Amino acid sequence: MESILSNTARQPSCLPTGVFPSRSLTMKLIKLTLFLIGFVASFSANATLIDFEGTPDALLINGYIDIGDYRVTHSGFAAYITISLGAGFSGNGTQRLISLNASTITISDITGDSFDFLGFDGAESWGFFPDKIAVTGIGAAGTVQALFDLDLIKDPLNGFQHFDVSGFSNITQLIFAGVCNTNCNPVFLDFSIDNLQLAKASVPEPNSIGLLAIGALGAAFSRRRLKS
Repeated sequence: MESILSNTARQPSCLPTGVFPSRSLTMKLIKLTLFLIGFVASFSANATLIDFEGTPDALLINGYIDIGDYRVTHSGFAAYITISLGAGFSGNGTQRLISLNASTITISDITGDSFDFLGFDGAESWGFFPDKIAVTGIGAAGTVQALFDLDLIKDPLNGFQHFDVSGFSNITQLIFAGVCNTNCNPVFLDFSIDNLQLAKASVPEPNSIGLLAIGALGAAFSRRRLKS
């Protein structure tokens, strides 16, 4: 009897056992909620790889091509989408975009959304190739630019270099241009680009995160009540 009374005294007489989650369970629920928020945020970045695969050979002269949510245009003479133009060109064995005769290439979002630029593959083309590719990003916060050095080794199958990019966030336009060294003709700044890595950041609605958190709390709370 003494043991029974002692156990009873530990529980408030007006509240049923197991209704409120314990401190350890509360901490688990907090961690679960934070995990769900991170889970939603990780999928909120809409990543896109522009690799020109599935795009037929096309010569762009005063034209453009749409790939997913992005529009590819050029200014200058022309741009060409192809797999190979012969041994004198740097390639990678896949479709890529070549800028011809000092043309610049512009990437923009069709819907006008801003995006992040994460990386790309680049190469010299043929003849009077540039030794650098200049990339300019234009956004609401201003303009950012970076130069990427080319190795000037022309290889039709393994002639591309990969470049990781940082600092190009929330931009609305990307502009690629060849930069001439002292031994090239500024009229013929042919270069190639491929495998552009872009990501549009979309902020998840607070209501969505709140519902996920409430659902997680409710599910865990119900399990505890059932066990009790």
